[in-house]
Amino acid sequence: MYRILEKWMSEKNLWQYCRRHMADRGILMRIENAFYKGVPDVNFLIGGIEGWLELKFLKTFPKKENTPVKIPHFTQEQKLWHKERWENHGLTAMLLQVNDYYFLFVSDKIALVGHLSKRGLINNATKCWRNRINFEEFIDILCHKKQ
Repeated sequence: MYRILEKWMSEKNLWQYCRRHMADRGILMRIENAFYKGVPDVNFLIGGIEGWLELKFLKTFPKKENTPVKIPHFTQEQKLWHKERWENHGLTAMLLQVNDYYFLFVSDKIALVGHLSKRGLINNATKCWRNRINFEEFIDILCHKKQ
């Protein structure tokens, strides 16, 4: 079964998964910005709330339990973009998929990504799901209805 799951795992498929489950709730727009590398992957407008969502994907966790889960493609420009938006009351979030775990980090918690072990991700994420995202919860958290 893992081989079947592995075939479907990628950042592109994470985007398709989110879009499939959220498209009827508002506007989701995939952003590709060649001029500034820090802009997140997705702009959303749901129930009058607009914000930004960074999508990240890793196939597996590190072999050692205490090893930080590094995100090689989480750039300094992206970290700065999120930090500046959060400091200026912008709505910004990151959804990180590692294997069958989904971690949502909102606002200042995004700065923790790349420094935490698997256990740290589970304990410090704004929300963590295993196997599938509860999109009702996901949207409530994104739109600051429930945290």
